[in-house]
Amino acid sequence: MLTRSSKLPALIVLGEATKLEAKPLNDYDILIHAKSRDQLTESTHQGNAFYIAFWKPLERALAGATTVG
Repeated sequence: MLTRSSKLPALIVLGEATKLEAKPLNDYDILIHAKSRDQLTESTHQGNAFYIAFWKPLERALAGATTVG
């Protein structure tokens, strides 16, 4: 991660690729397809595995950020 005040980029380890490419990416795929068909409901928990695998590890580093690019 790199911010305007960073002197050097920070490495944030998300985990093993085989674990990230399994359930979390499948979960994301299901979420996107359901969303594109307007089949999501409030009780739908699709996307949780993806969030936990990819975004949750970044929360601390992104605290206060308004844009991610």
